[in-house]
Amino acid sequence: MTDLSIPPALALRGERPDLVLPLPPAEAYRRASDKVELLRLAAEVGVPVPPQVEVSTPRGADESTEGGSAVATALRFPLVVKPGRSAVEGESDTARFRVSVAEDPTILARDLSALDPRAFPVLLQERIQGPGLGAFALFWEGEPVAWFAHRRIREKPPTGGVSVYRESIALRDDLKDYATRLLSRLGWSGVAMVEFKEDASTGVPYLMEINGRFWGSLQLAVDAGVDFPALLVALALGGRPGSPAPYRTGVRSRWLWGEVDHVVALARHGRELRRTHPELPGLARALARVAFPWRPGDRFEVLRASDPGPFLRETATWFRDLGG
Repeated sequence: MTDLSIPPALALRGERPDLVLPLPPAEAYRRASDKVELLRLAAEVGVPVPPQVEVSTPRGADESTEGGSAVATALRFPLVVKPGRSAVEGESDTARFRVSVAEDPTILARDLSALDPRAFPVLLQERIQGPGLGAFALFWEGEPVAWFAHRRIREKPPTGGVSVYRESIALRDDLKDYATRLLSRLGWSGVAMVEFKEDASTGVPYLMEINGRFWGSLQLAVDAGVDFPALLVALALGGRPGSPAPYRTGVRSRWLWGEVDHVVALARHGRELRRTHPELPGLARALARVAFPWRPGDRFEVLRASDPGPFLRETATWFRDLGG
């Protein structure tokens, strides 16, 4: 389930009414996937969003407002440059867009000029310094069925991205409330990861995005007691499973090759990364943290004694990509 595969699958509903798709309505998925529209919706339902400006062209950051440019009067650098969508399917290719950080107006102008026109509209947001937070949910017809939360201990890339070591935690009440407002308003049916970034200085969680599909760390939720895939299948087939039992907190999950990539990134770019993220460890400390691939309470995300095939395949792929 990816950002590119779900829209064509949703389009099959009109052609194959007999096909059971455990996915939200197409319009709900489109609105959740469009970051510009999603953050407008968030403001409507009272979910905090970062200070931001929407620009519709590469020169949008220079558009005048009363008293100066929109960016100069409204925002403080560094700014996060966030295309409205992660990927757009064209007639002959697929355009993929990444989030970047502009430290000053010169870099901002360069980054906007380099973007494919299909990336617009683009959000320029003040960068929120603090931990990433997530509310993992299963909704059906706009109503919550199951919840989960974890904290990210290490990520790939180290500055923020996919978690490679994480621990199940209790879901914060404010995140649950904000996620409920959004997914209920969308009439959501399916799984979703609602991502937030907490401002370290104020404690306010700001909405980043909604990923309307299974997440990379799904195995941790299953290990902790919330079998999202089984619940989703049951709902899609017309069942109405009862609320799952409370999940276990303190369960930790490690993605071994992701941990290796985390350390490799710090070895190659650690000094540069620590200029903007001083909380990142030095190489010696990073190596010490992953020197022992297991400690009591840990579970491996991919490596399982009962089914070693996926880990062997992943290992072969890792070394193949290393050689390429």
